[in-house]
Amino acid sequence: MEDEKLKYWLAFGRVSGIGRARFKLLESYFGTLDLAWAATGAEFLAAGLDKRTTLSILTSRNTLNPDEEIERLNKSGVRALTWHDSDYPARLKEIYDLPSYTLCAWRALAR
Repeated sequence: MEDEKLKYWLAFGRVSGIGRARFKLLESYFGTLDLAWAATGAEFLAAGLDKRTTLSILTSRNTLNPDEEIERLNKSGVRALTWHDSDYPARLKEIYDLPSYTLCAWRALAR
């Protein structure tokens, strides 16, 4: 996944209360997480999120910057893979509560 999309996965991943089910709900309702990141509180509620999670997102957007999240990832020497990436571990796709994204070392992918 390109960085322009991945940065929103990373940002939502740092929001308290956002896990597999809510990632799927956001993706389903908004189409992409970049559109979800820009949504209003009313839109989050219309998407099916509860008030507590909506408030958590709105509050987190004041302190989280998706551009900084992707920059931090790129400097760390690891790669984030979402469940849409072909390199996402197949065994993780088999579990019920699969992580929305996983981190792996670049060298591990080069083998």
